[in-house]
Amino acid sequence: MKFINKITLFAACAAMLTACSNKDDYSVGQWDAASNYANVSFVETDLSEELEPSETCIKTFEITRTNTVGALDVKFTVKENTDNVFSVAPAHFADGEETATFDVTFDKAEIGKDYNLQLQIEGAGLTSSYAQNTVFNYSVCRVKWNFIGQGKFFDDCRWGYDIPGEADVEIYQKDGDNWTYRIMYPFDNMKIVAEGKTYTAEDAMTGSQAKSITVTILQPGTEVEGVEYEDGEDVVYFAPANSGDYASNYSSELIYMHPVTAGNTMSGWSDCLDPSTWASNKVLVWLDEEHKTPGKIQLAPAVYVPSVSGAFDYTTKDESLVITFPGYVDKHDADIAKDFDWEEVFEGDFTSEALNTKGTAVLYKGTCAYGETEKETADVAARFAEKYGEAYCIASPYAEDYHIYFAVKDGEIMIPDGYEKQETGLNALSNMIYASINGTSSKFSEKDIQLDMTFTNEDGTVEYGTGIERLKQVKFTTIGSATFTYTQFFTDEDEEGNDVPAEAELELQQNESNPSEYRLLDWGYDEGDHFMFTWNEKTNQCTVPAQPIGYVSQTYGMIYVSDVAQYQENPAAYEKYPCYYDEEEKCFIFTLIYYDMVDPSEPWAMGSEYMTINESGVKAQAKVKTLRVPFNQSAKASKKAAPKKHKKVISKKCGKTMKTTAVKPLVGKKSNKRDAKKMLRF
Repeated sequence: MKFINKITLFAACAAMLTACSNKDDYSVGQWDAASNYANVSFVETDLSEELEPSETCIKTFEITRTNTVGALDVKFTVKENTDNVFSVAPAHFADGEETATFDVTFDKAEIGKDYNLQLQIEGAGLTSSYAQNTVFNYSVCRVKWNFIGQGKFFDDCRWGYDIPGEADVEIYQKDGDNWTYRIMYPFDNMKIVAEGKTYTAEDAMTGSQAKSITVTILQPGTEVEGVEYEDGEDVVYFAPANSGDYASNYSSELIYMHPVTAGNTMSGWSDCLDPSTWASNKVLVWLDEEHKTPGKIQLAPAVYVPSVSGAFDYTTKDESLVITFPGYVDKHDADIAKDFDWEEVFEGDFTSEALNTKGTAVLYKGTCAYGETEKETADVAARFAEKYGEAYCIASPYAEDYHIYFAVKDGEIMIPDGYEKQETGLNALSNMIYASINGTSSKFSEKDIQLDMTFTNEDGTVEYGTGIERLKQVKFTTIGSATFTYTQFFTDEDEEGNDVPAEAELELQQNESNPSEYRLLDWGYDEGDHFMFTWNEKTNQCTVPAQPIGYVSQTYGMIYVSDVAQYQENPAAYEKYPCYYDEEEKCFIFTLIYYDMVDPSEPWAMGSEYMTINESGVKAQAKVKTLRVPFNQSAKASKKAAPKKHKKVISKKCGKTMKTTAVKPLVGKKSNKRDAKKMLRF
């Protein structure tokens, strides 16, 4: 990429010319003005402006003199006059007047053409060669701006506001120029939110905001503030604009500058004279690619603080300032948690390697439902499918209403934008645990999903574990019913309000492909929280793997249950804490322990619970066998008291058909946090 800083080049050439001289030629200057010369000068020496075609083509300017004695007429020497379009009237000083005016007329100037005028004050009676401000330059262009419609202006550079500002604006296009646009009164119409209250420019901004922002889409070979731009057509330039925002700690208004302006304004920003640093100022979307009509333009400014000659650097930040043009509507990108309807694919075993638990979960497949018309829905669905494939969801694998979302494209696991970290409903000392899916090492098939997941805190600085989380389709068949007697975590109440063991008649199912595996439906805190166990008929050994019970503590998160031997990871413990089937009583005896993952060394409850197999639907009487298993007496008081507070609703559920319920979407909340630390660059 090539660029030329013409100011620097001119200075270098001047230095070279000076260096070529070996001798300084110097002579005393001769005074070349009359003894009573007036010392006439222009009040303003350089002016460049645009005028609407409807405005008058007569401008009045001022000159001054030092010697005010007598009347004086001043005629000007015209050094430049484009197409001789300018007519310049002489100025007249009355006796004693210090200031006079003169008119410049250019009523034959064409619309859209640039015209330049240069005047000089000459004459021994008027000035001397040592005088200042004797040359006047005026450039004017009569510009017609065509209204193209209503747009929007979004400003995310503001301080102290919960929600960035947005304004409805009128947008004009320069007549005969496909590349230059003017956004009118963007700051006057802005609405911003702070502390729940909506503010407008009138009461939210104390500075003198610019009435417009002029944006030019750069073309190769365009010169911008002394720098030649030679790249493509998507980069834009905008003139400096006072934002109307005021930094009280710097006692200064904040001015939005293009990087090249910052490079020419502040010594520490000279790197911004390189056009490669302008790239974030660009057309985001073309409304009409063929005719180069912009749909959305992004500006990335240096926010200049005049009082300290420094600026806040937003020159590489996306969507700091965004202009949305008339006719452009953002194409909606489907949110996997919000914009899909869900249909159950299968229910299966959910095994967590990271948590060392086993339970059941349901896989759902999504159909995009966003849009008010069939076409809009089809377009949104097609864009999602092109990028991610088909949408899937594992419903509540760790906690109720906290789902894990992913997509599958060409057999590969894809993670939609915004779902790189997903809430699990699990907590570590009241801090939410988040799950991240590694798509490249995860596997998907129609009946077996294996997600390689990492569990962290929200910002990823603390890691809680990693593992393969597996959902495998397993078909269970109902083989009868059983009555479960709860004695530990869940209890019932007698008529006097005392805690007594609870009983529930529940549906018992067996795994068709693994006959040693069973589950008792709706055993836990809510429907869908099943009790999983295996029974080796030959050895009469039962195993209860770690599994969630459906109850979530606000402090300790999900509560789990397993047999004691599984909890201790010690098979020999079955001798002391047995789990077996009593053939005589038709009763399974489980020595269970209830615990959490935050502090598993302090269990909530431990003891024997019983499951009696019913015969012909008739409830059999279980002989209660008390196993004196020591319980950790040092458990936290809150844990010891908790089981008494959570009563399980007992009802006869044998033969009840499971209901398929729709997945409740996990609605993500966008953070409105602003950067707490802002650094000035000098």
